[in-house]
Amino acid sequence: MNLTDKLTFKNISWEKFNSNQKFDIVIISEVLEHLVDDFSAVKKIKKYLKSNSYVLASSPSLNSPLYKLNLLQSFDKEVGHLRRYDSDSFSELFRKNNFKIVKMYKVEGILRNFLFTNRIASKLIRYCKWIIADLFSLMDDLLLKVFGESNLILVAHKK
Repeated sequence: MNLTDKLTFKNISWEKFNSNQKFDIVIISEVLEHLVDDFSAVKKIKKYLKSNSYVLASSPSLNSPLYKLNLLQSFDKEVGHLRRYDSDSFSELFRKNNFKIVKMYKVEGILRNFLFTNRIASKLIRYCKWIIADLFSLMDDLLLKVFGESNLILVAHKK
């Protein structure tokens, strides 16, 4: 795709990030739920976007079946989650910062969420390859439709 000269990845502490550079897209994956002031973080993202550009953000869902069953509270505390969002609150966070929501995806079913959040089950992920991984994905996609999402992915456009 010849993206070498067009693509830059930065992994920098959010609070310390400062740049004169503007970006076509900012990806903020599994970050906002850890920040005390998520509103200011989204405002800061906008500052670094060029006009007519996008942000892609992901976060754990408040509607996660395991969360609703009170099975993720210790996990959330351990990994530093200060909050979870539902699709409305996640969208509103960006709308209040004058972004236009392009798309909201509800992803990751209960099986994938269990495999990720359970210490013992998460070790199984390392050994799930090829056809087994495909089978897990198929089952998880079906469970997603029945029980709902564990994660949200939002695409927003800078107005």
